[in-house]
Amino acid sequence: MEVTGDRNDPATFNLFKHFNSYPLVPPTIKNLIFDLGGVILDLHFDRTYEAFARAGHRSVEEIRAMMDKSPFFNEYEKGLLTDHEFREAIRRMLQTKLSDEEIDASWIALLGRIPLERLQLVKGLRSKFNVFLLSNTNSIHLRHIALFLDDNLANLQGAEKTGIQTFQVEHPDKMMALFHEP
Repeated sequence: MEVTGDRNDPATFNLFKHFNSYPLVPPTIKNLIFDLGGVILDLHFDRTYEAFARAGHRSVEEIRAMMDKSPFFNEYEKGLLTDHEFREAIRRMLQTKLSDEEIDASWIALLGRIPLERLQLVKGLRSKFNVFLLSNTNSIHLRHIALFLDDNLANLQGAEKTGIQTFQVEHPDKMMALFHEP
């Protein structure tokens, strides 16, 4: 992708720097694999600490300390705990009876936005590299941020059982219409 514009403009200069040369990437690299959280998607741990603090009637500092020393957060991220086991661990940690929805809302508060400049960078990188997304996204976050598109109803039903939002593409034109900008 060739970027044109005023090289003296700081925003344009950054695009020139990223799209026109990659001095830190060895020339033998053909594939780029990005993690989602903290690389493409902004993460806001402070929002999750605050949400759990409100829900659990504790200070943000207490929640941060509890989360930092509790192994079940990493276990959940690694897929070693089910959603139910994760929520039960939260309830035990906070010594409260929060609903699944309250826990999920507090956990989802972590998710931020994907800045446009990162999307533009990834789009530009696709002209020189094979670009992939590989993430350890847990199922609570996945259900919140993902839409699974498939033509096979059985595949969609399987995804729906895990709580993932789905869309059946009965014909390729239907997918094109879904993403067509007015």
